[in-house]
Amino acid sequence: MVHYKLNEIFDPLTIEPHIVTRCSTEFKKQYRDWFLRYRWSRLFQLFNLIHSTSGFETWIGNFTPESLHDLNDFVLKSIERVPMPEHEAHKRSLRFNSNNWTEKDYWVYTKKSFSIMFDIGLYFGEIFAIENDLHWELYRPETRHINSGCMVTNYLNEINFEVVISPISLIPKYIDDLFYKFGKPSTLFEFFSQINNLNSGQINHIVPPKNDDLPDEMFSAHQNYRILKIFYGRQSSGGLLKDYSVYFKKKFYTWFQSHIEARTYQLNSLIKSTPGFETWVGGFTFDSLHMLNDFLNSKFANHNEENEFSEIQSSIIFDLGMYLGQTFVLNNCLHWEQYDPKSKSPDSGLMIIPFRKWSINSDSNFFNPFTTVYNLAKKISKGINAETLPTIYNHYISLINTEDMELFGNPPTAIKPDL
Repeated sequence: MVHYKLNEIFDPLTIEPHIVTRCSTEFKKQYRDWFLRYRWSRLFQLFNLIHSTSGFETWIGNFTPESLHDLNDFVLKSIERVPMPEHEAHKRSLRFNSNNWTEKDYWVYTKKSFSIMFDIGLYFGEIFAIENDLHWELYRPETRHINSGCMVTNYLNEINFEVVISPISLIPKYIDDLFYKFGKPSTLFEFFSQINNLNSGQINHIVPPKNDDLPDEMFSAHQNYRILKIFYGRQSSGGLLKDYSVYFKKKFYTWFQSHIEARTYQLNSLIKSTPGFETWVGGFTFDSLHMLNDFLNSKFANHNEENEFSEIQSSIIFDLGMYLGQTFVLNNCLHWEQYDPKSKSPDSGLMIIPFRKWSINSDSNFFNPFTTVYNLAKKISKGINAETLPTIYNHYISLINTEDMELFGNPPTAIKPDL
């Protein structure tokens, strides 16, 4: 069994994801920052835990609803309950009428089990967001709403009613049903389908507040693919942010971390609608980089290298860079960081991926997938035999050294209720 680092933010005896609303506003915001930055590290070790469990060695976590089919058996095999400690049972008996207790009230999930629930909820939410062009956000941290402080993927239905999907809260409740049979338990795939089909085809996107997103004018419509205009006109710099203000760069960080799923949805849709790529699945797997490389060639091989890239080509470069970087992150227990937005470096403000501990006067400790894809597209447009996305990936894999790197971050611990 591989080493599995527990997520001890939520303790089954003290605080559960669905009562984050009782925490302080400060905790909720710290939780949001930790969640967005390190969620891929948690998924990395969840995948390893699943693959090291007998009977699940060939499971593929490719972020499709179909990948949920086998997770029910994994849950039943991995989630453990233990009798509630006597002191806790006594304390609760003084607060509640023990005559009304059910079986569930005498048992509690182990910390490891609750951590696994969190990670499965995270994977469940990633699939939901990618399938529906949604993104993660912190739900109204200063309110008393039941989902206050939760990381959600919310949207508006056909009558503009806000639907709040809190995956980290839903999965523990689902597993309760699975173990205690409160109703007829569905499979995780069926549970996903119920939620996903609730307002199928009627999802309207909630416009994020200005202080959490890029300005609206940075986007424009192009068929079913929203163009990201950040890098248009900056190709000579390889798609950099050096001409933007520090204020903009800091907003770019928050937007990027929360919108990976939404941009992935659009990239998947664009690739599938391209002749010859209808079978594209994605999922941030190494094998998917081969087809992605063919797609890159199809978009840039016939480009007139004397002209700059178009708006949509610049946006595709960004999304392919994001996908390449995300594959690097997810499969190697790494995370995204922002290169110092106040520095004069060409990488200032961009999202990069450290793969070994920083050292003085060294630029070889991080991977910038956006300029990498830009340079590759330039070579393709000039007819130069270029490296492929898989070979680039393998090159950086060979350089990884995570010794002494903080891979999971320090999760917030100040759990103090609002007064």
